[in-house]
Amino acid sequence: TPHRRIHTAHAVSQYMLDQGRFPELYGAFEDLRVQPQVFITEEGGHVCGSGAMALGRLAVTCFEREDESGAAEALALMETGYRGRSGLPSVIATLDIVRPIMGAGEIRRKMLEFRPRDLPFLRLNRLVFDLQVTAVLDEREDFSKLAEQVDAKASSLCAPWVACIADWGEAMFMAREGRSSDAARRGLDAAARLDGLERRYFAARLLVDLLPLLDPEDARKVAGTVVPRLKAMGAAASAAQASAFS
Repeated sequence: TPHRRIHTAHAVSQYMLDQGRFPELYGAFEDLRVQPQVFITEEGGHVCGSGAMALGRLAVTCFEREDESGAAEALALMETGYRGRSGLPSVIATLDIVRPIMGAGEIRRKMLEFRPRDLPFLRLNRLVFDLQVTAVLDEREDFSKLAEQVDAKASSLCAPWVACIADWGEAMFMAREGRSSDAARRGLDAAARLDGLERRYFAARLLVDLLPLLDPEDARKVAGTVVPRLKAMGAAASAAQASAFS
């Protein structure tokens, strides 16, 4: 049924997005015959959590293929499905997925609009979300408070990748403080660890965020590392962004 195809799309797309397998990811949506409108019509004008996250991944896939209209359609349907339905648990993960397209400021605004419930099993997701947003928006005090929670959460919830995000965030602030070489090394180390945890696309995107803050020479070195990775993934849009610093 179409609804089961939606859930299959969610499961398949989660793995493929983490791996950065964009050609296969786009093909998976086509093979499952999951077109964007299906996610809404099957849910009576709304969207289930699995559908919302799959729509977010479809938007990112279209974005990386430089298909602006496809990305815009998927994002619009995602927002239509959430609008007027506060408290849905999937909001945090979905907005985290689409940050490469919407940006940190906009996903924070959407978070306030959609108001996910504060449930214990979502607090790790919220920590990851807030670490990224505060680092990108240069909110040092709030980031530091969040970073204090990382070691305990990463250990107790078996989530070592959260420490990598905190280290990348520290690199963002180091770069702003004029410590560009140290920031580049720390950012590359954090990305390498994320890559080892099979979060390859996420790791590459964090380096794209770091590039504008680095000195030109350090930016060229980091871009020289990340651009080939992004191209190999089929992430054309992010590769183009990073190539500007080569």
